Amino acid sequence: MKEVVVIGAAAVDLIAKVKRFPKPDEIVPVDAFDKYPGGSLANIAVGLARLGVDTGFVGKVGNDENGKLLLEEFKKENVDVSRVIISEGYSAATFIAVNEEGERIIFALGGKALLEKPEELPMDYILDSKLLVVGEIFPHVARALIMGLKDKKIKIVYSPGGVMISLGFDFVKDMIANCDVLILSEKELISLVGTGKDFDVAADFLLNMGAKKIIITRGPLGSIMFTREKKYIASAYKVTPVDTTGAGDAYTAGLVLGILKEYDDEKTLGYATACAAIAITKIGARTALPRLDEVIDFIKEKGFPEIKVEERGE
Repeated sequence: MKEVVVIGAAAVDLIAKVKRFPKPDEIVPVDAFDKYPGGSLANIAVGLARLGVDTGFVGKVGNDENGKLLLEEFKKENVDVSRVIISEGYSAATFIAVNEEGERIIFALGGKALLEKPEELPMDYILDSKLLVVGEIFPHVARALIMGLKDKKIKIVYSPGGVMISLGFDFVKDMIANCDVLILSEKELISLVGTGKDFDVAADFLLNMGAKKIIITRGPLGSIMFTREKKYIASAYKVTPVDTTGAGDAYTAGLVLGILKEYDDEKTLGYATACAAIAITKIGARTALPRLDEVIDFIKEKGFPEIKVEERGE
């Protein structure tokens, strides 16, 4: 039995460090170039394992060298990959450019990563867990997953990511309607709901769809959690960013840890915020993910972030 099962994409990240991003038709020299195992949900799985959570990953890789690399790195981090499908073809990859301010530009290069058929879902494995984290998933696979979890007491955290959001509302609506916690970046929320920066209106729309809690991540501005009754506004820690690539993944891992341990909402947000702050002080989405002792020491040194709580009501 795994405490948490994560469903989503694993990919190889090709990361180029540059002084600045080029303008159209301009060439900018690369200061450093490296290859790292990545993929947002894969990173979340590793992040959870580093936080001491017994974690399994469900997804797909190609039968190439990158696929071997991804599986080997999972195993090194004690993430169970017994239900990962190895498929004909090449594994998914992304190209990421990071400037001196830690900002990033990401290009998805395609490849094998997502479950393509409902029958590829290992429902026995999923049903034996306490909490499910779902990221990139096709709508027809999502519907089969939801039906398989009907009447079960497994909490679902849904973090669709920018690629799924860009495919349109129909790609994510079923999971939103059936998740316990929905995690979106500010840009993803605006793109999905189209209400501008009126976060309360957007959150109410998504809560009325069925999601029980909405998390909006805002980078250096922190994050906001919405429930029907309350609004939690968490400030970000003041740290010097080196690479923001893994911030959201680290945040989600910390948040899931808090949910799994049944911490209250404020403590859960505190752990998520601390994980993100530590991650952006290092390069690489995967390598930057903190271990539990780092998070505990960080919170001991800096305290919990400022969290403002507002009553919402009807």
